[in-house]
Amino acid sequence: MLKELFDLVKGTATDSVINNTDVPNEQNNAVIAEATNTVASGLRNMVAGGGLQNILSMFSGGQQQNGKGLLNDPIVNMMIGHFSGKLMSKFNLGGAQASNVANSLIPNVLNGLINKTN
Repeated sequence: MLKELFDLVKGTATDSVINNTDVPNEQNNAVIAEATNTVASGLRNMVAGGGLQNILSMFSGGQQQNGKGLLNDPIVNMMIGHFSGKLMSKFNLGGAQASNVANSLIPNVLNGLINKTN
């Protein structure tokens, strides 16, 4: 399943990572892998912490409007914050650039995941 998630992230990352001049080309795959890990870990941590109902609610469909409705979800915001922090610490992106990448990529990946599972 992690391979499928990685492929989904990679397919979603064209504008926010691959064609983004703020992300050096040699770091594209590492950034995509980090985004994959962020989404997988975020969902796994929510289940482990008793948040299965929150995940089911997120996947039930009412929140995705091209990924924008997901920005109101605390799970998604947690993932965005975590990924943004990783982009700054591991890949030396500035705060604004990291935030732009995370705010674009994470909701779109989750929206794609929701669409695939529904």
